[in-house]
Amino acid sequence: MGWVATGAAVLSLLLGGAVLEEVNPRIGTGGAGYGVGGIPLAAQVPFGMVRLGPDTDLRGLNILWRHPGGYHHDDTHIRRFSHLHTVGAGVLDYGNLGLLPVDRINDAVVSGESFRFHHESEELAPGYYAVTLHSPQIRAELTATANAGVHRYHWPPSARRAVLFDLSHAVSPGAVTDSEVWVEGDEVRGWLRNEGDYTSRYGGFRLYFVANFDAVVVDKGVWSPAGIVHGGEQARGKSIGAYVDFGAADQPVELAVGLSFISFDDARRNLKPTRRGFDAVRETASKRWADLLGRVEISGGTVEQRRVFSTALYHSFLSPTRFTENGGRYLGFDRKVHVAEGWHYYSDLSLWDTFRTLHPLLTMVAPVVQRDVIRSLLAMREEGGDLPRWPMGPGYTGGMIGTHADVVIADTYLKGVVDFDVESAYRAIREHAMEPRRHGGRSGIDSYRTLGYCPEDEVSKGACHTLEYAYDDWAIANLADELGRTSDAAIFRKRAGNFAHVWDAGERFFRGRLRDGSWVEPLRSLDVFDEQYVEGDAWQWRWFAPHDGGGLARLFGSSEQAVRALSTFFRRSAWVPGTLLPDPYYWHGNEPDIHAAYLFSDWGRPDLTQYWARWVMKTKYGEGPAGLDGNDDYGTLSSWFVWSAAGLYPLAGSTRYTIGSPLFDEVRFSREEGDLVVVAHGAGPGQFYVQAAALNGESLDGPFVEHDDIRFGAILELWMGNSPSGWGR
Repeated sequence: MGWVATGAAVLSLLLGGAVLEEVNPRIGTGGAGYGVGGIPLAAQVPFGMVRLGPDTDLRGLNILWRHPGGYHHDDTHIRRFSHLHTVGAGVLDYGNLGLLPVDRINDAVVSGESFRFHHESEELAPGYYAVTLHSPQIRAELTATANAGVHRYHWPPSARRAVLFDLSHAVSPGAVTDSEVWVEGDEVRGWLRNEGDYTSRYGGFRLYFVANFDAVVVDKGVWSPAGIVHGGEQARGKSIGAYVDFGAADQPVELAVGLSFISFDDARRNLKPTRRGFDAVRETASKRWADLLGRVEISGGTVEQRRVFSTALYHSFLSPTRFTENGGRYLGFDRKVHVAEGWHYYSDLSLWDTFRTLHPLLTMVAPVVQRDVIRSLLAMREEGGDLPRWPMGPGYTGGMIGTHADVVIADTYLKGVVDFDVESAYRAIREHAMEPRRHGGRSGIDSYRTLGYCPEDEVSKGACHTLEYAYDDWAIANLADELGRTSDAAIFRKRAGNFAHVWDAGERFFRGRLRDGSWVEPLRSLDVFDEQYVEGDAWQWRWFAPHDGGGLARLFGSSEQAVRALSTFFRRSAWVPGTLLPDPYYWHGNEPDIHAAYLFSDWGRPDLTQYWARWVMKTKYGEGPAGLDGNDDYGTLSSWFVWSAAGLYPLAGSTRYTIGSPLFDEVRFSREEGDLVVVAHGAGPGQFYVQAAALNGESLDGPFVEHDDIRFGAILELWMGNSPSGWGR
């Protein structure tokens, strides 16, 4: 396998070069029920638009909820190799343009027959995927550039060498609503319109492709619901495709497929980097992964911990998606072509999830990418009208709640990544914080401003909206302070306390409240399907005021009472098995409570932060296909592990980090401004607790570190032990 460990004797892991083998792409490709990771097993470059990999089924049965990323480890058959995939999101979208090598052309094959495979034949590595189709023993190899997929297929010597181009294929059946294909000379080209679960919300997109080959076409054809037309050159409709036949020969065939959201000409231009051939493209992809992953070095830890960490870092760089094409061109939200000069345009921004952990990680180790994310958000506002909540492809989806572009922009700027138009960014943030907006705004904003909360009889799940808006307002206040906008800062700082308006002091939970001030009845505190809450229950949303730990403690009555309540939450969580069903208490596979372990430090108990953060790392992550506790949501869970294993956790929207419980002897973040090194003396099994800490040789009395103190390089030293020491209280 491509991820075989280097052995326990290795004490220092440099994530680059040959140590790419420590990455296990299989992690997160399985899981059951609500524990499905949703990671595509695809070949791609970091942040690449093309994620080329297999879409699978179980003996011909396509169980949709298992396939948000196209692939599921428990499946037995491969349907197609498709070029676009979501990354650990719980939405059925993309999976477009399916190719499949075959040795026969008949109605069963073109209408969706899937081919058996065995995991033993798979080879996995960053930027590369290979598998053998069991019958008729065709070997498929896949690699990619940012905007093109490169295939190499090997047939048995006497077999007919044919390849299907299935334009109707998608992760969500029926998502392709129209398409057209041409087979002319040594080229297959076409377009398709995809309207999946999320992309249908803005009318879908048109995807263009151009494919060429390194072998001579001896036969060709197209198909539609009317049947196969051998020798046909063109077809149009919802369920169409084409095939090319290279005849029998003892030679592999290489295919390169350029994709574009703009035009056929752009798709052809996107093919240029593939002309060096499969091996050269694969080598470039590997080098790009080695260079990026090499920005983090770890020493110590167990073999399993290193594998999980390496893979989590890899997952963190699968997204967001770079949508700039050859020459910096991209399709904007106004459906016009724009040029990003000197930067890259990104989309597929699952902001409700990623604001918490992924974007702070990008700011730390890939600040140019994070700068370009902010520039992309501003371009979306300029070209589409508003900052987005959940942009996917070339459009708004309006997914989830809150306006967490606020947090991402504030967090980035406050940490010194400032090379974007911050005045335009602030105006855009302020717009949707103060008034209704067409795209990506705040539902119920007028009532939120006048009442201090979103009433349930006007805004569904109003309590959750209120909690998230309060967090967003706090981030805006921090940015306003930095920009010298003192009056705005005061307004938003006050609104940051609005979470208290949906706190039921009798029940001691946040809950839905009507406009007349009464509570929504009944309160079913353990029901994750209760309509009062977004993807969670009252217990999980009980902790969503991470920006104001002191204020949250006052709602409980004191820090001591808050600690007791949160301890009860975690103790009960420890008795809940797996995530076949949603966890009723701590649910790491979803986002509202993933910060909860770090709240203990706000309440004077960093030892409990250290204990429970370690518990999460140990019980919610692993090496196998089910090694994630749920949807990775574009790197959110993976980047949580990177931070926690390093011993620091960001409070997004601010410059504060909380010290946790590092797994490794040393973690080094390589940064142009200066390396950050976390040294954990005495780290190891059972060594959960910080006994003492120092930053650049100066003792730290508390469990918090400011970004300005580490921005230009720093050494954070932690002395670890097997019992609480009282440090940091």
